[in-house]
Amino acid sequence: MAWYWYALALVGVPALIVVTGLPFAGGQVQAPSLLAFVALVPGLVVQLFTTGLSEEPGWRDFALPRLQERFGPLGAAVVLGPLWALWHMPLYLSDWGGWPDAHWTEPLVFALFTITFNVVITWVFNRTGESLPVVMLLHVGVNNTISTLWADMYPGMTAGTMMHGLAIVSTVAAAVLLIATRGRLGYPGRSSTTPAAHGTPTASAPLVGSNDGTR
Repeated sequence: MAWYWYALALVGVPALIVVTGLPFAGGQVQAPSLLAFVALVPGLVVQLFTTGLSEEPGWRDFALPRLQERFGPLGAAVVLGPLWALWHMPLYLSDWGGWPDAHWTEPLVFALFTITFNVVITWVFNRTGESLPVVMLLHVGVNNTISTLWADMYPGMTAGTMMHGLAIVSTVAAAVLLIATRGRLGYPGRSSTTPAAHGTPTASAPLVGSNDGTR
């Protein structure tokens, strides 16, 4: 695994998330406090063992390879993205989502971000040889940056404005990746001479039987 994928997940994407807030800050921007910087690493570790392990082994490590094998990378993104967004919707019935004062559009904007960010994660997952650690770091790196740095750097920004900015950037990134890869999203596919993943035999990998000369 090339080191730059870890750098992208740990530094590149969080830096992009921070810069994303500038056009939406209304001029209220300040340097993050020392406490926010100190909290970055412990916050990342905590989220790896909570958000990362509670979501990515299921969504990406289990579901995504099987969906891609059946529907292709674009079809898998179409299926998995809305499911991932729907899974988060109960958050809008809690204080996290601003219940009961959240505007009805806020869950829709969050769903747009989730669906488009799923495209980005799919591309990273495929390009890294289906690396679960990298996509976990990518996912929780975004969450951790928002929870530790944004409040300090953009004190006047509401959660709704923040999510609009994230959704716009994520949508642009997803569109660029879909166009640049022609919808393949880094998916190598399965060759006819390679057994399919997850233990499924192919025509070129016959099962051992009584007629194959081994008995």
